[in-house]
Amino acid sequence: MKWTVVLTAVVVALLSGMVPPASADFSWTYPDESLGIELGTSVGFGTHAAVFWDMPGDFDIFTFHADGFNNELKVSVEGLPSGFAYWLDFQGTDAFDRLVYDVFITTGGSFFFVTTIAF
Repeated sequence: MKWTVVLTAVVVALLSGMVPPASADFSWTYPDESLGIELGTSVGFGTHAAVFWDMPGDFDIFTFHADGFNNELKVSVEGLPSGFAYWLDFQGTDAFDRLVYDVFITTGGSFFFVTTIAF
């Protein structure tokens, strides 16, 4: 666990030094306190870096979306309502050994529950 924290700190330090933040940068803090950060660069059109910390480390899936200018992008996945960020909160497995997730979406404010999926 200690080496993970050290590695994360090194990556953040390198990204902070190599990737100067653009004015359109943004971040999402998920309900479980995990954090996703979008860092723009001045290197060229559409160049960006995404950094993510899964705080509890419990197999959740997190997405947030950016356009070519590092602005937040609202998308819709598989017919779900559109949103800027999705949080698939891992619930376990079902009788068919599929992974079960509760799906939460944000449209700019807080996250709200949408559905439960298994795959």
